Amino acid sequence: MLSQAVACLCHRAGQEEGQRDVMPDDSADHEAAETQADPTGLKLDASLDMRAASGLAGALLGMRGMDLEVDASEVRRIGGQCLQVLLSAHATWASENHALRIINPSNEFIEGVTLLGAPALGDGSLN
Repeated sequence: MLSQAVACLCHRAGQEEGQRDVMPDDSADHEAAETQADPTGLKLDASLDMRAASGLAGALLGMRGMDLEVDASEVRRIGGQCLQVLLSAHATWASENHALRIINPSNEFIEGVTLLGAPALGDGSLN
């Protein structure tokens, strides 16, 4: 599921499916550092807009196959594309018998996912 989302995002970015680096080189000042990963967790950046979706998908793909905590404490804005990536990742992790948990969701993250129709992602009931 997540690989399908990445393939779609890669296609939209004009790149071939299977490439991990889906961000153009000139976007380094924006979403290249959109997420910060450590071995067991991923910290989301403040702005999860359309341009952040491919970077987020790539970061998640790199952490596939292990339990993962996604820290949403700094999120101030989330768009539909990043929500789709997070929901797809959650489904992928669950299908592989791994946990993907959203931790420390900011109020803006909770409000954003609720307005986009996925309140369970923000309130922890999807975990």
